[in-house]
Amino acid sequence: MKEVTDRHYSDESNKKPSSTTKGKRKRGASSSVPMEDSPNRKKIRMQVMESKKKQAVKVNKMRKKKANAEELKDPLEIGDICTISTDDLKIKYFPYLPVVITGIVKGHHTNKYSVAARHGYIKGYFDRQDLKYREHLNAEIVHIDTEVDGFKEKLSLQEACDELAVGCICHCKGDCAKNSRCTCKSSGSFCTTLCHKGRGHNTKCTLLNDLWSDDDTSYD
Repeated sequence: MKEVTDRHYSDESNKKPSSTTKGKRKRGASSSVPMEDSPNRKKIRMQVMESKKKQAVKVNKMRKKKANAEELKDPLEIGDICTISTDDLKIKYFPYLPVVITGIVKGHHTNKYSVAARHGYIKGYFDRQDLKYREHLNAEIVHIDTEVDGFKEKLSLQEACDELAVGCICHCKGDCAKNSRCTCKSSGSFCTTLCHKGRGHNTKCTLLNDLWSDDDTSYD
């Protein structure tokens, strides 16, 4: 019985050095110095970094161009189509109201502009920064004709939006811009938050969707 016990301790003592050796090997492996990249791999990495830099410069230029785009045409001219933000209105049907420039009051430094929406002239004057120029829109597209019978005078911005939004409502499920049976399209109007059971229920509608977001707006 005594011999077995001694042999047991002897075996344990023999195992300890081996475990210590393993620990040393692990520490040695983790501290090994990595090999340098081959010239070809280093070249590829440099090309990727250069490509990312060029892409970043391109994106920044596009953002800067877009941020300053509305200032590119100054002064505006009579007949130009612009949009006015409706953010400050109590009732908001759409973010932007399309208008046409109808008059210019020239100042020493900046001009002021009178405008008209589809159903009448809007009272007051607007500064250049209040008007976003829409290069690809014209009076025919937004259906503004100041010579039509019954064209109203001195509408407030809210009244002009009310006239435009309440005039027509559709319940289309597809793209209204391509649907000949759309009541908004057939009446020469565009969709608002009153259409499609509320904005967001018809993501396919693109009927003058550049009035919803600056991201799809083209300036000059």
